[in-house]
Amino acid sequence: MEISPKEQTLLRQEIQAFLAGAKDIDTKGRYAELLRAVDAADIPEGQVRLLEQMLETGLEGGRIRLSYGPDGEQVFIRVYQKTPKGKAVQNSIAEVNQALQVLQRHVIEEVAFAVRGPGGYRLVIDTDRCKVTVGVDREGLRVEGLDVGI
Repeated sequence: MEISPKEQTLLRQEIQAFLAGAKDIDTKGRYAELLRAVDAADIPEGQVRLLEQMLETGLEGGRIRLSYGPDGEQVFIRVYQKTPKGKAVQNSIAEVNQALQVLQRHVIEEVAFAVRGPGGYRLVIDTDRCKVTVGVDREGLRVEGLDVGI
């Protein structure tokens, strides 16, 4: 996975922060390898999962935004979107957006979120012609139901 010079600079800082906080030698070794890959501006496939985990931790917890600001956060999000999990999330969003096109020119009668479980939610959009249920969790979005003519 190739990274730009700006991505390289911010990733280097983030990995160095992880290295500074790492307690065991194995973790330090894995992050040191990742740092070398970032220095080469090309993350090998075998290290992308570690990068994904690091980005997920920093982005979900809000630490990246606090440390690098909104612009820096956007850089990290772009890097995440290059990873397999990031691509899968982007694909799920595109699929849901395509499915939601059916709602154009409908009268929305109700929109509500419900808890599906820890870290999982359900968005229900009820219109004059149909009801769409969208699942939302860490893995992305998915249309869970489309009831027409209700």
